[in-house]
Amino acid sequence: TLGQEVQLRAKAVAFDGDQSPYNTTLTHVIGASAAPVPAALDPEGIVASGGLGHATLAVAVSDPATVAVQLYRTAAGAAFDPETDALGPPRAVTPGATVTLVDGDATRMSLLADGGFDEFGIWTAGSGWTVGGGQASHTPGSAGVISQELTLSPGSTYRIAFQIGSATAGTLTPELAGGSLQQGAAASGTGWHFAELVAAPGNDRVRLAASAGFDGTVTAAVFYLRTAACTPAGPAEYRLVPRNVDNASGPTAGPISTLIF
Repeated sequence: TLGQEVQLRAKAVAFDGDQSPYNTTLTHVIGASAAPVPAALDPEGIVASGGLGHATLAVAVSDPATVAVQLYRTAAGAAFDPETDALGPPRAVTPGATVTLVDGDATRMSLLADGGFDEFGIWTAGSGWTVGGGQASHTPGSAGVISQELTLSPGSTYRIAFQIGSATAGTLTPELAGGSLQQGAAASGTGWHFAELVAAPGNDRVRLAASAGFDGTVTAAVFYLRTAACTPAGPAEYRLVPRNVDNASGPTAGPISTLIF
C-alpha cells in the first residue's frame, strides 16, 4: 500500500545451499521516492464548449504535481469505458495556468448565411413557410421547404444540425436537392437534430422539408463539410484524469456535458 512502512532483510544463498547471516534490517516507505500523486482537477475550473465538429475544454490546473491530462469522451447516456473512450495519449499541461484542450476539428465553419433566420430573402421560403425575426415558421396544410443555394462537392459528406423551437405536429426532413435528392431522417419534437448527407452530382442547395402537417418553428441551423477529424455530433460527456511525471493517475473529474454540432 502506498505510504506503508515496511522492513526488509536479505541473505545470500550459495549454489550448495549454504546461507549467509541476514543483513541489517532496512526500513522503507512504499512510494517514498515516487512523484506525488496528482490532486483531483476542480470541476469548477473546467468549461466544455461544443462547436462545429469539435469541443473545446478550458482547464484550470492548480496542482504542481499535474503535468498532463488524459481526456476521455463518451456519448451521452453510454457507459464510460476508459479503454475505448480515451482520446489519444495524455496531453501536456502547465501547472498554475489555464490550458485549452481541443477534441476534433476546430476549423469548421457553417456554409449557411443567416443560420439564425433573422433576415427575409436569404432563405427561399416555399409553401407554408415564413422566415424572419429569428425563426422560420411553417403553418400546416401543405408540404413545403425552405432552402438555400450552395456550392457542394459530389461525394463529400456534409453535416447539418437544426433546432426545432416549437412543434405540435408533423415532421421536418433535412435534404440536399438539385440533383439526386439526398435525405436524412425525418425529425419531430423540439431541440437539436443532426444528420449527415453525402452530396450527389447536381446537388446545389440544402433544404428543410416540412410535412403537410408540420406545425412549428426552426430557430437555428448550421451546415458544414465534415472532415475525418470531426468528432461525432450530438450530446457528449468528457472526463479528465490528471497525470504526474511518472504517469501515475489522480482522481477522475467529470462527466462534463456539452453539445457538439
